[in-house]
Amino acid sequence: MNKATAAILFSLILLPVNLCCVFWMFREALYLSGFTVKQFLASAPYFSGTRRHVQRQRRRFLADFFRRNSADPQASLGLLRRFMLSTLPGLAALILAQWAALSPKHAAIVLLCDLILACVNICLFLMGRAYRRSHPLDEELAQALAQERSAGHRGRNILVYTLVGAVFFGFLAFFHLSLASASARGKAEIDSETVYRVLQENGYKTDGIPVTYWYLEENNLMYVCAGVSEGSKFEFYSYSNPQSAESVYAAIKGELFPDWNEAQMDDAETVFSDGTKLLSGIRDGVYQFAVIQGKTVVCATSSHSPDQIRDILSELGYLGR
Repeated sequence: MNKATAAILFSLILLPVNLCCVFWMFREALYLSGFTVKQFLASAPYFSGTRRHVQRQRRRFLADFFRRNSADPQASLGLLRRFMLSTLPGLAALILAQWAALSPKHAAIVLLCDLILACVNICLFLMGRAYRRSHPLDEELAQALAQERSAGHRGRNILVYTLVGAVFFGFLAFFHLSLASASARGKAEIDSETVYRVLQENGYKTDGIPVTYWYLEENNLMYVCAGVSEGSKFEFYSYSNPQSAESVYAAIKGELFPDWNEAQMDDAETVFSDGTKLLSGIRDGVYQFAVIQGKTVVCATSSHSPDQIRDILSELGYLGR
């Protein structure tokens, strides 16, 4: 699983987590009115009409319901308002999932934001536990809750809610992962001018540097460029068709790791959601990389550290953009 996919799934998981962590506010507002959630749902009317009309009817019904039934209408309405505001982290998580899908290069930022939202949800959950301890239920409502729990339907209800939630989560995950895949397929092909610029910005010498595998698929070779810097070399090849690039990529893998069998190469190879393939390893103390994306191939080596090579690959978009 690459970082962008992890960011998408983590963000989407935070959506139901947020609802679970803040639902206590709505439930406590009902308790002030002497209703359990089940009793409230049984008494709520069915609304029809346009979406805006239904939303307006629901808001009016909730306000009237708490004014008529709550022992403290202002407290119930305040809890309702806080409940609505506290669902904003769930909305933020959904937006972050879309951001990760459309811009994979920001996946690390999305994951950091997700961690912050997770901490916010934990705080909201702990607030609910503290509120429950400081606001004991009256005897009649406590008995009603006990009767509902002893009715034997709780396990079935949890199963039904879990299945519905799993279907909803699966739909959201499929949509966002498909969006990420479509976004990756639509990105521009990496060109030699961009590679020259990025190499020079990272301190690589690019003037008159020969490439090693110019003879592979030479008739279909369109552009090449290379750079060297303190024990590191970066070579870029662009071909007229993906088949030639695949052929060269396979040949370079064999040249870089001649002692590896096919199973070892498959285990060491990373395949990204956009189809990019990265094979990396160490041979004789030298870090070696072979990468293919579309019609372009990269071969890179470093005798010091793999970090700069990975940074350049990431900047060019080989590790997700």
